[in-house]
Amino acid sequence: MLCWCVQNGWLIGLASSSTRRLVEQILNSLKIKKYFDVIVCGDEVINKKPAPDIYEKVLNLAGLKQNKAIAVEDSETGIKAAKAAGIFCYGYRNKSSGNQDLSSADGVIRNLKEIIEKRC
Repeated sequence: MLCWCVQNGWLIGLASSSTRRLVEQILNSLKIKKYFDVIVCGDEVINKKPAPDIYEKVLNLAGLKQNKAIAVEDSETGIKAAKAAGIFCYGYRNKSSGNQDLSSADGVIRNLKEIIEKRC
């Protein structure tokens, strides 16, 4: 999915509530950091999710308006943050996130490829 986004000119941003140190560690261990154009972490904003600060910072750094972005969130708190920033948000249902309430998302997906099918 990340390769497809890059090949098709999509900017990829990461808005994580985790610390920069942890995010960098994970991205480097998975060897996927190179795919992300913008990364903003929880220790780089004043207010964490569900406040919109982290998404607003990602948009600002990417030079994008809210209506040109899509968020994918696996938690109720993340969805609230994306929606508060004015971003269309998919709730991502996955086993590792537990039974999160994704009802406030604009749509719910179980596979990231569904975004391509729905948006293209």
